[in-house]
Amino acid sequence: MKKPLYRDFFRRCLWGSGVALSAFPTLLMLVTGGIATAAQGRILMDFLLPAELWVCSLGGMALLLLWSRGTRRFRLFAGLLLTALGALVLCLGAAALSGIGSGSRSPEGPCWWGILGFLILYDLAVLAAPLAGLLFRKNTE
Repeated sequence: MKKPLYRDFFRRCLWGSGVALSAFPTLLMLVTGGIATAAQGRILMDFLLPAELWVCSLGGMALLLLWSRGTRRFRLFAGLLLTALGALVLCLGAAALSGIGSGSRSPEGPCWWGILGFLILYDLAVLAAPLAGLLFRKNTE
């Protein structure tokens, strides 16, 4: 039995908006970093930008999770979403609890490296979600 036409359209809308939303913070980071690098003559990049736009990142990843529902790739997108959410919560929580986030403590030592590690993990999960969505587009139908 053939799938109804509206179901295909809905899945394509989920895929397109999920990839666009989850890729937006990373693309914006690259564009603003390229402009700043060209203007200053040295490499400048705002690696906090995807964390600042967490609503776009996690919202796009949630749409990709809905798109992959019932397919082989569901666990991958669920893992990416949970990794990004966990890393973001741990990064913000560690910064707040240590005093680095409020500025009462200088950013140095193992706590600072832990915060940066969670931020890098978050950025990698946010980068992997739209790439996985693009790569697995044909495999999930």
